[in-house]
Amino acid sequence: MSGPEDSSSLVSGSESLASWFAGFLKPPRRRVLANGLEVILAPRDETPMVAVNLWYRVGSKDDPPHRRGLAHLVEHLMFTGSQHYPSDFVGPLQRLGARVNASTAPDRTNYVVDLPPDHLDVALAMEADRMANLVPALTPEKLAVQQGVIRNEADQDYTNKPYGRVWSLLAETLFPPGHPYSWTPIGVIEEVEAVELNECVGFLRRHYTPANACLCVAGAFDPDRAWERIEHWFEAIDGGARWDRPAPAPPRLEADRWIRLHDRVEVDRLYEMWPSCAMDDPDDPTLELLAETLCGGRGSRLHRALVIESELATEVSCSQWGRLLAGSFAVVVGLRPGRSAQAVREILERELRAVACHGVTPEELNAAHLRKRVAAITALERVGGFGGLADQLNAAQVFRGDPLAWLSPLEAMATRTPQDLAAAAQRWLADRPRVQLDVTGRSNRRFVTMPNPVAVVSPPVSSPPRPPRPLAFTLSDGATLWVFPRRETPLVTIRTSFRAGASSHPPSLGGLARLTAACLTLGTQRRDPDTFAAAFESLGATVSAWAGWDGTHLGFSGLADYLDEGLDLLSDLLSAPSWPLREFSRVHAQTMTALKAAADSPDAVAHRHWLRLIYEVDHPYRVPLQGVEATVANLTRDDLRAFHQLRHRSSAAVWIVVGRLDPEWVRDRLDAWLVARPPGGEVPTPEVGDAVACPKSQLARTPWKSERPGRLVVVDRPGASQAVVKLGHPAPPRRHPDIWGLTVLNLILGGQFVSRLNTRLREEKGLTYSIESHFDHRREGGLFGITAALQADRLAEALGEIRRELIDLTSDRPPTTREAAEARAALIGQLPQRFETAAGLTSEFSSLFLHEQPLDEFDQLHDHVADLTADRLAELAQRWIDPQRLAVVVVADLNAIRNQLRALDGVDPVVLTQDDPTLI
Repeated sequence: MSGPEDSSSLVSGSESLASWFAGFLKPPRRRVLANGLEVILAPRDETPMVAVNLWYRVGSKDDPPHRRGLAHLVEHLMFTGSQHYPSDFVGPLQRLGARVNASTAPDRTNYVVDLPPDHLDVALAMEADRMANLVPALTPEKLAVQQGVIRNEADQDYTNKPYGRVWSLLAETLFPPGHPYSWTPIGVIEEVEAVELNECVGFLRRHYTPANACLCVAGAFDPDRAWERIEHWFEAIDGGARWDRPAPAPPRLEADRWIRLHDRVEVDRLYEMWPSCAMDDPDDPTLELLAETLCGGRGSRLHRALVIESELATEVSCSQWGRLLAGSFAVVVGLRPGRSAQAVREILERELRAVACHGVTPEELNAAHLRKRVAAITALERVGGFGGLADQLNAAQVFRGDPLAWLSPLEAMATRTPQDLAAAAQRWLADRPRVQLDVTGRSNRRFVTMPNPVAVVSPPVSSPPRPPRPLAFTLSDGATLWVFPRRETPLVTIRTSFRAGASSHPPSLGGLARLTAACLTLGTQRRDPDTFAAAFESLGATVSAWAGWDGTHLGFSGLADYLDEGLDLLSDLLSAPSWPLREFSRVHAQTMTALKAAADSPDAVAHRHWLRLIYEVDHPYRVPLQGVEATVANLTRDDLRAFHQLRHRSSAAVWIVVGRLDPEWVRDRLDAWLVARPPGGEVPTPEVGDAVACPKSQLARTPWKSERPGRLVVVDRPGASQAVVKLGHPAPPRRHPDIWGLTVLNLILGGQFVSRLNTRLREEKGLTYSIESHFDHRREGGLFGITAALQADRLAEALGEIRRELIDLTSDRPPTTREAAEARAALIGQLPQRFETAAGLTSEFSSLFLHEQPLDEFDQLHDHVADLTADRLAELAQRWIDPQRLAVVVVADLNAIRNQLRALDGVDPVVLTQDDPTLI
């Protein structure tokens, strides 16, 4: 590399930066394939590596509403294997000595592969295959795994990391709700976990196309040969279209906003953030240079004033982040112990006003510009990775339309004067509204407050949401069809549900409904398992089956263009499943393994023993949905066939179809299949009798409110660090008229973060990280339960607090008028979320069908809860919650809680080992 040998030439602005960098940076070549893929080739012979750097013009700003985090989730899925490289993306490359990584930002997603030059063709082939053929290799299992990975990532980098929640809070406060920059790329974990595979497929097909991508190859390679191979691998891929999101209005703050965050940190910090300009604004490089002037070195203004002279701070940093749609300017200060945040803010404001009034000195400006140039040179030492040569060129092409435009900010900075920095400080910073966030570590309590919002106003009264209503039909065999036309996306979702679930078989066959559903999609008489799976994958569609207590469900999600083919596959599956022995044996073995593994989960152990405390030996609710080892071990294919036949009573079935479709066509298509289907189904099955079907009387005889006295079981789990607790008793069925009242009551007790239980045991007493109560309403009954992981050495105290809250709710401290009003509003406000996705819509309406609720149930919800006054909720609490008849299970290290046993619940506990099959 040739270039300047002394720092004075770096400072000089007499020559253009482009010509200056040309001394050691060969001009990159740029070409565009016929399908729109932009390609940058940047050879650098002296580097013994080659970087394959692929950018897509999509980031977290493009997440769909209520799917915040989808872009990041898709980034994870890009590493799970494609059609011709099905195992995974990383392994084959790492075995060749490659470094592989990716990241999602608000405005882009980038993928980097750095590897020896000999293997460039492999990297290009794999990148092309996952661009073109990722969808056929995606599975619900892969999606579920990556959703779990992202939850762990969020815990590691945000939830449990010091200051990890800061940037999410700042984004939410700086930008208005719904603005594409009002969330961080990790998104909202609940929304990420609600994403379905068809949503990922749609996102991929919209955004992950050649026309929306830019490929840069940098390092030691032959450009002509590389271009030939790029054409070979990428040219045949369908180009798609460039995605350009409309720009929202720039964010505005009318007044300062202040947040206080308590966290487990050793050093208190304060954050100041202003809305600023986007990257194409002339002020963007000016503010970058100003940030460097204020905080870029030991002699910078804020470092000198806060760290050296006043000794108020241990560190200070500044940054300007100009993005495509808007920008932000931030100052972060780490406080010395015992120092005043207010004193820091006074000095910060003083320095900003000084710059705004008088500018900076030429020496400060030149030093800041020099540091920026050196940083640019340092970045170019690497051809790959994040921020290396390939990444820089790609960023410039994607954001500015020219790979060498990455020099534009530096060239602009070379022309800036002290007066320019003063004007920018006046426009954006000095005496301008900003978000102020203080992180303090003096308390273990974790909460966020905003003591001085812009204005204290009453929120507008929300009109009752209008739930969707389906077009309803009755099919020729008596089944119900509900159709919800939706035109926003070219997708269709189908769910068919039958009134035969785990409560339809006796406990001796526990797990049968779940195992039947797990084996249902493993092939038909016309299609073996591989052929059947390939048929769905060829449509870019997914099929799944699952069972609950009251129903068995079969679901399909795919493109609306393939609805006819999808219905044909579903009809084949329903009428002629083959139950292949090999596949049954495999799934059966996996289920047994999963049940063994469940013994490692204290929650699962607690739940199993809790059900045995509440229900009699022959009651179907006594065994968990997935069964137990003793019941699942004896299940056979004949049992599956018989149970499948049980749910073939068509009048007890509903079809729910959502998407871009013609309702009449769907009705006619289903009727045509029903007419062509031989009566009774094609699969010979044993007669359905009491061996499979559970007599309804076994369900009906269970009291909705337990008459048993309170009982306590302690399951010894040596070495357990916490005490997992499950307690409760039976509750009314789903169709009981009190059901919505109990839903509101539960929000007050333990159904949300601000509930009484969470406030008392977590926020006030610090006895648990998580505690919740719930009502599990089923067709013939239900359960009221409380679940918590408690501090073992304070178990007796925690259980006493839970009991006290239940007694207070049912006697001396009933729900207040305010609690009732807030819980009602919360329930009504959450209603639209139930129907946000096609999956949510089909789930809610299939529940109505299974529990024989009226079709207008959700329309009437506002009326159902309108008369739920505090007095009415107090009556419901007294009727349905009995603190004296709780079944309590504690899973804990017996040695850790032994001295507390006598105080637990005032009764003598039954102590079991974890694997004890009996319950005395």
